[in-house]
Amino acid sequence: MHQSRCYSRNAHSSFVSPCGVAIIDEKNRRIDVREKALRNLPPVVIQNRERVEHLNLDGNCLNENAFNMPMFPRLKSLSLKRNQIRDISRLLEYLRSRCPRLESLVLVGNPGWPLTNKGLIDKRYNNYRAQTESYLPHILFIDSLPTNRELHSRVSFDSDGETASSIMTTDSEDL
Repeated sequence: MHQSRCYSRNAHSSFVSPCGVAIIDEKNRRIDVREKALRNLPPVVIQNRERVEHLNLDGNCLNENAFNMPMFPRLKSLSLKRNQIRDISRLLEYLRSRCPRLESLVLVGNPGWPLTNKGLIDKRYNNYRAQTESYLPHILFIDSLPTNRELHSRVSFDSDGETASSIMTTDSEDL
C-alpha cells in the first residue's frame, strides 16, 4: 500500500495516522478504522481500494449508502459491526457489484441485523444468511460463521457420492 505523507511507518510495515484515523498494514493488506464515528468511508480507504484485502470499520456511524462506492477488486473480508446499517438488501446490492471477491462479511449489531431481542437465531436470521449467500457469490463466512457453501466445501465424497470424511471434527475436550 502507499505511504501517504500523513502516515508514519512502524516496525511492522504498518502506517498509523498521527490523528489516529487508520492503521494500515501493508504486509497483510489490512486497513483498520474502528470506533471513529465515521459517516463516510475515509479517504485512506478509498485511496487504497485497489490493494486492500481486509477492511475493519467496526463501531462507526456508517449506513448502507456509505457503500455506494468505487470498486474494491481484492477485498476479501469486511467487518461492519455496530454501525448504522438498516437496509441489508441495499448494502448487499452495493457489495455485490463493488466487492467481487468478498468472502467474509460481519454485520453484527447493526439496526438492520435480524437477531431477536433474546439473542436467539430465528427464521429472519436464516433468511438474511440465505439472502447474503445468494447476493455474494464468493461468500464463505457471514458474521464469522461458515456459510452452507463453506461447509459443503469441507466435506469430501467417495466415488459413489457418499460422504467419505469431513474435515470438520469435534474433540470432546472442545465441548
